[in-house]
Amino acid sequence: MRPILKYLTSSWQPIAIGILFTIIFSGLLMFRLTSLVPGSSLNESFDQSSKTSYSSLLKQPINAPYYIVRNSIRKFGENSIKTDRYISVIFGLIALLTFYGIARFWFSQRISMLGLIVLATSTWFLHISRNGSPEILQLAGLAILYFSIWIHRAQNKNIPFLLLLISLAVSLYIPGFIWFTVFIVAWQNKKMLSYVKSVQYWWIAVSVLAFTILITPLVYGVIKDPGIIKTLIGLPNYAFSIKDFGTNLYRVPENIFIRSILNPSLTIGHLPLLNIFAVVMSLLGIYSYIKNFRLDRSWVGIAVTILGIILISLNGSVGYVFIIPGIFLLVISGISYLLEEWNGVFPKNPLAGNIGASLLSILVILSVFYSINNYFIAWPNAPATKSYYSQRL
Repeated sequence: MRPILKYLTSSWQPIAIGILFTIIFSGLLMFRLTSLVPGSSLNESFDQSSKTSYSSLLKQPINAPYYIVRNSIRKFGENSIKTDRYISVIFGLIALLTFYGIARFWFSQRISMLGLIVLATSTWFLHISRNGSPEILQLAGLAILYFSIWIHRAQNKNIPFLLLLISLAVSLYIPGFIWFTVFIVAWQNKKMLSYVKSVQYWWIAVSVLAFTILITPLVYGVIKDPGIIKTLIGLPNYAFSIKDFGTNLYRVPENIFIRSILNPSLTIGHLPLLNIFAVVMSLLGIYSYIKNFRLDRSWVGIAVTILGIILISLNGSVGYVFIIPGIFLLVISGISYLLEEWNGVFPKNPLAGNIGASLLSILVILSVFYSINNYFIAWPNAPATKSYYSQRL
């Protein structure tokens, strides 16, 4: 009891800040969750009526983690698209927590908080985390990255090893994430043996057992219907076209940074998925990656972004949500680089340093103000949005 009290006494400030931000972000994600738009989308209505039993999940295990949570809640009589949206909010909050954890491994607390605020208030993230569909699961890359870095830094690797294997097993049910798993294994292959040697034998046994149990339904589903393999690896169900793939390779960055296709579920009209502040920070982040390529955060960020662009360009089952971790790691790297360059000009002037941090904070506030107004005021009043969300809740 005394160690717990000692920890709470010494760490009350970060704990209080964490609770405060959790309350703020929870409020943001739940604000007018069921009344902002007039109804539900066709995708939400379809997902709400699909895979309603555990037996159907055995036959079609794709995105099973989302449907298991939803079906479990339905056992208590809650059966509506409203409930599905609340489930997405929960997954969204978990994504924010893991994003902040990754940022703290690589950046200062100030930079991490600014990056977290930019992500949490971006229209792109708000659309995904407030939509009642399993698409939110494609943010699972954040959890996998977090546990992959944690196991490297932790002195006691027992729990990180268990959680890493669990996250990898769960992610295999999500379209495209088999390639994310391959990337993580390739990244950590030289270190993995040393990690395993540091884990106690019974923890290894429990971890491997948990991994095996979790992927067994997936293996069963693949045996029953080998056709789902195409979906799991991110390929389209129709004939693959090299020409279309090549076209999409430049359209994906174009949609994110310059001009998007008309998609009321993600943005207004043809606005890009990122606002101007995030675009500029992303460009600075790319420059920072190139300049510091030997750092893990640089080439990992580049690899995750490139993987996302490739999988989305296949035009299969992987959506734009997949690339959010890579893009916002770019954004936070750009924020960090900008502040580092400012402090490099005034290395021994704390006043100038504080001015730089204040100016950057003002830019973040302006970005937040723009995104919030875009999502909560402009987007729901757009005719295309009202038409898209016309199904009964």
